[in-house]
Amino acid sequence: MKFGVLFLPSGWKGTSEERVYLNTLGEAEAAEALGYDSVWLTEHRFTQYGRPGVSPLAAAIAARTRRIRIGTSVYVLPLHHPLEIAEDAAVIDILSGGRLDFGVGRGYQPEELLAFEVDFETSRERHNEALEVILQAWTTGKVEHEGRYWRIPPRDFRPLPLQKPHPPVWQPIVSPSSFDETVKLRKNAIIGSYMSPLSRFEQGYKAWFEALDRNGVARSELQVVSSLVVHVAETEAEARKNCEESYIWNARTFGGLIEPGRPEIKKYYADVSYDFIVQAGSLTGTPDHVREGIKQLQAYGLDYVVGFMNVADMDHQAVLRSMELFAKEVMPHFR
Repeated sequence: MKFGVLFLPSGWKGTSEERVYLNTLGEAEAAEALGYDSVWLTEHRFTQYGRPGVSPLAAAIAARTRRIRIGTSVYVLPLHHPLEIAEDAAVIDILSGGRLDFGVGRGYQPEELLAFEVDFETSRERHNEALEVILQAWTTGKVEHEGRYWRIPPRDFRPLPLQKPHPPVWQPIVSPSSFDETVKLRKNAIIGSYMSPLSRFEQGYKAWFEALDRNGVARSELQVVSSLVVHVAETEAEARKNCEESYIWNARTFGGLIEPGRPEIKKYYADVSYDFIVQAGSLTGTPDHVREGIKQLQAYGLDYVVGFMNVADMDHQAVLRSMELFAKEVMPHFR
């Protein structure tokens, strides 16, 4: 199995902006030293739920590491001009020596999109059009586009990414139709369980494998990562001390940010308890407990786990200790 770490920087407990970003960099450096395969960066704005700056943060991590892959989970494409992202991501791929995993998405927070004058209802179309421009630029070294949202006259494109034909493209998938779309476009998949029952992974992986088979794509041709909340501690009591306040704040905040048209999901995150998150919606607890959880996920078909380990401004030293325990007492059992 492969293992990564997901970052969603937050400072809601009063951590300074400088320290929020420096903690992320320190945890990324620790991930490489501890033998993780990848780190993944998120993009959010305007609230304490995440931070902007995927490109500069990825470049800073590239400068501080030598081996670990750097993923974006995700660039919210409707918020950017596609040539801006094509250029930034290509530079990151070059500076990192070809270590970029290019994750993209449409965004799920309506207020975030509206601030950039993007209608939530058009976000999927904007995302698809932007990705078309980016891949054209990367694969041909030229760009010319006449679309609904962007019009670009003929231009040479530079710089080209180091990986050929381009860095691996990753896409979060949730709805049934998105499985087939992702496979047909030869994109790798990000399947997450954000404090929702981990048993949903069984259904998600079944749908993914069926989509591969339905479209005649070998299961070895595309990858899938599974992002979920992870925290490892010496005891259950220590895990609760480290996590409870942050888990509940993050669940309530996340539920308040998703689109109003999903009342059942908003209610779930408004009501979910710490005990339920630990028992069914995360890998939180002792090394033994977390190992058993991964064994169950492995039975569903998971072979690439990305742990969301610093959930909502948790204590930096507790996060580093969790990462160490996971690397030394969990990961070796699945390599």
